[in-house]
Amino acid sequence: MARFTNVQLSIDVNQSNQTASVLVTGQVLLTPNDVGSFIVECSVLGDDLLVDDKLFQYQPRGFNAGGFTTAVPIEFSSTEQLKILNEDVIGKDEIYADLTLRKGNEVGPVVSKVKTNVVQISA
Repeated sequence: MARFTNVQLSIDVNQSNQTASVLVTGQVLLTPNDVGSFIVECSVLGDDLLVDDKLFQYQPRGFNAGGFTTAVPIEFSSTEQLKILNEDVIGKDEIYADLTLRKGNEVGPVVSKVKTNVVQISA
């Protein structure tokens, strides 16, 4: 069954222009049983005690699987204004990405779901 591996979030803050480069990377491991189309969804969230804040979401990315063992690289990147990532009123902001792999399209069944590492920034 298809699954995520080596998922990583990195955030490079540029205080002088109040932006941050956000990069989510990883792989989807496929087996011979994984055939057809898949879609990867990626949301960036603020890690909070009670309810996590959805900060933004990338456009989903699709790929086709041909029924053999392989690793499909995934990457989502953007430059965001720091105010978008500022999810805490005081202190450092804790940010992570949530990745969902679906069979078919955005309403297809969830095949795999994973959270990245948490990155602390001062926004």
